Amino acid sequence: MKVYNVTKGQLITIWVFGLIATFVALVELDSYNPSGWATVFLILIPATLVFYTIGWRVYKKNIIIEVDNGKNINHCTDCGENISVESKFCKTCGKKLYV
Repeated sequence: MKVYNVTKGQLITIWVFGLIATFVALVELDSYNPSGWATVFLILIPATLVFYTIGWRVYKKNIIIEVDNGKNINHCTDCGENISVESKFCKTCGKKLYV
């Protein structure tokens, strides 16, 4: 999925802006008459950051293991080439594999 195809630096940038937005929502809650949106954002932004980071880490493993008739079959996530567990690079696209 292309949503998780970001670098570690871009993920850190997303976290920085997310934490700044959470801080702004927290400051808004401290005001005399806080809006309901501040409460929603105070819960929604950190939850979104955590779930996105979990999905990003799963995507970055680069291996999808399927079970077919009781036998594990590994596929490269980019080209779909069947690979052996011992290989470190995909033979078709050359992408580094993490097993």
